Amino acid sequence: MIVRTGFTERSLKEIYQKLKGLERKTSPLVVPIKDSADVTWVNPVLVCNIKFTEITEDGSVRHPVFQGLRIDRNPQEVVLEKKSKKS
Repeated sequence: MIVRTGFTERSLKEIYQKLKGLERKTSPLVVPIKDSADVTWVNPVLVCNIKFTEITEDGSVRHPVFQGLRIDRNPQEVVLEKKSKKS
């Protein structure tokens, strides 16, 4: 997922410093991901809160907005929360 909004200059600096120490050479994901020269992989130990309008049928997130890091959540506990459709 690519999130391009919701960051402040301060939050970008803080997140960069945290991610810098988590870099790795390969993807930590168990699903196939097309590798690219402009990707920097990190160990998945941080959790962030992302607001979005919907998840499309193909699994893309529409209008993602960064809302902050979650220090109260363990990455292994995080699951996708599905909203029920209103009638």
